[in-house]
Amino acid sequence: MWLSKIFIWVFIFQIFISYNISKPKFAAKSIEKQLDTSSLEYESENLIIHKISNNVYQHISYLDTQSFGRVGCNGMLVVKEQQAIIFDTPTNNENSLELINFLVKNNITIKAIVATHFHSDFLGGLEVFHKNNIPSYALYQTIELAKKINLPFLKMVLKTK
Repeated sequence: MWLSKIFIWVFIFQIFISYNISKPKFAAKSIEKQLDTSSLEYESENLIIHKISNNVYQHISYLDTQSFGRVGCNGMLVVKEQQAIIFDTPTNNENSLELINFLVKNNITIKAIVATHFHSDFLGGLEVFHKNNIPSYALYQTIELAKKINLPFLKMVLKTK
């Protein structure tokens, strides 16, 4: 199953994008315009989707903090044959809904959301994925930490060897 292979790559991706949280330089495309996955890019005030390589996109949303101001938070989107797996949610439900709507508008089915670790900027929009019946996956420890703050996870655990 390509989900398990992709999950391994998310950690490499997280290292890569942690060095580049600035706004990517590309021309934004309207959410109303139908796009094929080869040119899938989007920008609004709260969400950016930037193509990294074939089938792999970075989504950037923003978290307003008291200490550092507005901070870019990254996640990953893998699209193959009009199906997507999202790694880490945007920062909140509003931004997550914007991402979901963008993909649906472009005829892309979201197969799953995978939380790579427990931070509010990686789980902040989980509720809207569940409301849209999109299954969520995470390691057992991430699920346990999410339960402590009453963030519901569907009971799908990624097994480790």
